[in-house]
Amino acid sequence: MFAKLPFSSRQYASLVCRRWRDLLLEAPFCRHVAPSQSLSVALQACSPGDTLICPPGMYQETLLVDKPVRVVAEDHWRAEQGERVSVCLVHR
Repeated sequence: MFAKLPFSSRQYASLVCRRWRDLLLEAPFCRHVAPSQSLSVALQACSPGDTLICPPGMYQETLLVDKPVRVVAEDHWRAEQGERVSVCLVHR
């Protein structure tokens, strides 16, 4: 989408997108999971519409998501080669 724009326009669009991301992550409806906190405890503390931001780590737990929330990883997370990522979503 941005590839055909001049460099200065692409650079400006990138700055705007980063600012939107920063505003979203600092919004009052975002909850950050503490490194030692379980996701299920953090999820229970969420209200409908909240965003749960998870730090890097391995989480081996079963979650019951019974309200509309968004679960996202902190910036720059990616699965390493050979790392398993399993997610199962059920919509009712």
